[in-house]
Amino acid sequence: MIRRWPGVLALALMLAAAGCAPAAPVGRSAAPPATGRLAYLAADDHVYTVALEGGDASRVDTIPGEHPVAGEMRISRWPTWTADGSRLAFMRLRSGEGSAPGTAAIWTVAPDGTDPRKIWESQEQAPIYMGWSPDRSMLAVLVQGRNEVLSLLLIDPGGSRPPRPAAEGGPLYFSWSPDAAQLLIHTGGDHRANPNAELLLLRPSASDERRRLGSNPAGFRTPAWSPNGAQLAFVAEAPDQGGVLTVTNASGGDALRLAPVSDEAAFIWSPDGRGLAFSSRLAGNQLLYQGLEVINADGTGRAQVTQEPVIAFFWSPDGKRLAFAQVDRQAQALAWFVTDAAGKNRKQVGTFLPSEEQLRHFAFFDQYAQSHALWSPDSRYLVYAGLAPESRGDPAAARGGRVFVVPADGSAEPRILVDGNLAIWPAPR
Repeated sequence: MIRRWPGVLALALMLAAAGCAPAAPVGRSAAPPATGRLAYLAADDHVYTVALEGGDASRVDTIPGEHPVAGEMRISRWPTWTADGSRLAFMRLRSGEGSAPGTAAIWTVAPDGTDPRKIWESQEQAPIYMGWSPDRSMLAVLVQGRNEVLSLLLIDPGGSRPPRPAAEGGPLYFSWSPDAAQLLIHTGGDHRANPNAELLLLRPSASDERRRLGSNPAGFRTPAWSPNGAQLAFVAEAPDQGGVLTVTNASGGDALRLAPVSDEAAFIWSPDGRGLAFSSRLAGNQLLYQGLEVINADGTGRAQVTQEPVIAFFWSPDGKRLAFAQVDRQAQALAWFVTDAAGKNRKQVGTFLPSEEQLRHFAFFDQYAQSHALWSPDSRYLVYAGLAPESRGDPAAARGGRVFVVPADGSAEPRILVDGNLAIWPAPR
């Protein structure tokens, strides 16, 4: 399949126009994964792994006994590592032959592509997003049925239990607890517009015990469990009908209001669990956020990282730096910036036109940050996919993107690792 890049220039111009605002920051118990290999989606719509140093890439989505069928399309999507990098899941989509319905499946493999296992298949539902439990004992998969209803399925990768629905609604976002014992789920969007919107805790078990949080959700997407498992973060409806970034103890108790936010706020815990980076959607724009701030989990230490619009932001695994993507108006492209945790020592480390898959990652970055890492586990590199700005308008380049790796300290220029449209490392949890 030829990868298309429609509207990339138009997107860059739109982002640039929207970005003309005046310019004006106890850890995980498990050891982080080794840098190991990246998983990436190539232009041929198959999943490969490759070492950071480059070299021979290995295709890992070969399906046993599968043979090409004329007129039938078979593609893979969204490789997803376990937190320790020991297993890789991917979506496999197959069009039906003639008028037959298509099929969606989820497979898991070892990092070298061996030991393939099909853990789910359906002609009625399509997978949209998936995230491993931190102990890799379960895969949570968001699927959409023909009636467009979203469901969250819990799949046992070992096959000892059949897949089962855990929640339903739209929109639907979730976060695993670090000990993999519970899921924090947000369904229904903003309670101010939808009285059925809710935040709930689910304990996957035979009874799937549920507990609704006492706070109503305001305008945001993905809730987040702190890395130490002690606190939950979300945006709650305030008494004045506004939204406020809120943390509460996972065991219950009073909620602490950290900062007022506008609609569709996004936030990510620092890896040590001491604070969060956060921002609010830029009014009238579906992609950009107005600036970036950091705040301690007790409400102190609020600081501005940047006042300029950003499209996505990510903590380094060691918690010492923040990377964020924003518009480079001169290049009519996106640019990577890296700062320290307080927003100082800012460096621009790369400029690019994002691939469609990369742009989707950015559009839902607060959810993907929990499962699809762009930082290397050792916090030294960033990986991203797209085209160099000077490739704009090149028909040959438009057939597929490039996977770039760049040192986060800006000590070297980005280098092309492989041809591809999305690349990820394991996301430590």
